[in-house]
Amino acid sequence: MAGAAGAGAGADAGFFQVGMPVAGAGAPFRHTARELLATAALRAGDKAAVKRWCDMINADPETPADIRARAEMLETLATESGKG
Repeated sequence: MAGAAGAGAGADAGFFQVGMPVAGAGAPFRHTARELLATAALRAGDKAAVKRWCDMINADPETPADIRARAEMLETLATESGKG
């Protein structure tokens, strides 16, 4: 994930694509990967990507409760950033 380090400074537009294998259905670390990708998207200011990743987190019935709660916080932060 070389692109993650520079996510805040001009990350590739394709970096936050939903089709990443590590975050795909059935991948063993998909929950953590989705959370990290949502966090990176938030840092990059990509609110749409934050929403997409958080939607995937919430739609997966196997997502652990703690990751689901942090995804809710990420969505809130994305929504609130830019206000005020």
